[in-house]
Amino acid sequence: MAKKIVLDAGHGYNTLGKRTPKDMREWTMNDAICRYTVSFLADYDVTLTRCDDITGKTDVALLQRTNTINSVNPDLFISIHHNANTGIWGNWTGVETYSHPSKPKRDADLAKLFVDEMSRLTGLRNRGAKQADFHMIRETKSTIPSVLCEGGFMDSTIDEPVIISERGQKAYAQAVANVCISYLNLQKKTASPPSVPAASLYRIRKSADDASSQIGAYSSLDSAKKIADENKAQGYKVYDMSGNLIYNPNVSAMPIIGKPSVTYRQAQEWAAKKGATAQFITLAEIYWAVCGEVNPVVAYAQAALETGYGKFGGVINASYNNPCGLKTTNGGGDSDPSAHNKFCCWFSGVLAHIDHLALYAGVAGYPRTYTPDPRHFPYLYGSAKTVEELSGKWSTAESGEVIKRLISEMTQ
Repeated sequence: MAKKIVLDAGHGYNTLGKRTPKDMREWTMNDAICRYTVSFLADYDVTLTRCDDITGKTDVALLQRTNTINSVNPDLFISIHHNANTGIWGNWTGVETYSHPSKPKRDADLAKLFVDEMSRLTGLRNRGAKQADFHMIRETKSTIPSVLCEGGFMDSTIDEPVIISERGQKAYAQAVANVCISYLNLQKKTASPPSVPAASLYRIRKSADDASSQIGAYSSLDSAKKIADENKAQGYKVYDMSGNLIYNPNVSAMPIIGKPSVTYRQAQEWAAKKGATAQFITLAEIYWAVCGEVNPVVAYAQAALETGYGKFGGVINASYNNPCGLKTTNGGGDSDPSAHNKFCCWFSGVLAHIDHLALYAGVAGYPRTYTPDPRHFPYLYGSAKTVEELSGKWSTAESGEVIKRLISEMTQ
């Protein structure tokens, strides 16, 4: 029988005071965490219910929420919130979770699992698992494991860039999903038979719109590549039916956009064998969690090159939380430490790295309005879509080939 989970996005869209100093509503962020959590658990045999108003129009009364929870009688209940201090910008920071002191020790232990995972994936300070007399965790039945989670501070100059970002929200949600999976021992649903894709042809032409130069069309990409290889001296390439360049035999290019060929755990094993620091090894999971369309293998290999596997040794050190050598908006000399950006936490540093690569690669939706990338200049958009094209732009002229070598080692 499928396990049951109830999620609660705290408050409502118009609840007074529940917003950032920039007027970003807490409910909007809480709702995003709930929705991402549902998506991360979509492949698992679990039933998920919301006890809040999913439109945000109504701040459902607390008693009504807990009545819903007790009626559903779930195997786990999580109330999703974001923290605040004074409502005025400050440098307080971190995530924390709560259980109720009247509940079994099970809830306190569970709260610790949540806060540890939230801190690990978001990169924000771990403020610990605490206890409080909150209605949402007091009025649920004692048989229902119940935890209230507080994401980063809405009025924190450190936390706000993380908690309003898609990647920061996904990291929070992934942490919630991870604990749900492990605590409830959730099992994946039985896979349905794969659908058969529609037939597609790969055309061998000199250019996408030069139909007269076509010398073949194959349903097999390997067959099309073979013909292109045999005629590469004449400038033949492989295009799909939409005119997209699929293969250029004259360029051994490695795209920045793509799916990873190894898991983050395999990347961590590779980094460990290379003598990486413990901190650098832990960064792999963040890269894989926030990568979006960027291939995290490319980003992690570049970080290995830029930081010496986390040992640094150049003009900056680990206190910069800068895994890729990004400079400040104003820039400066390579040997000037002050010219290099110092991020508030590793999550922000990794996110900035991913955003910078996505901008170079021309990912749709970039440049972004909200990003920790200090050099998110629109003119960079689409200017380096492959690893090779990074050479001389991001780092030294030979850096692209070094990154490719590291990727080859990681994926063997």
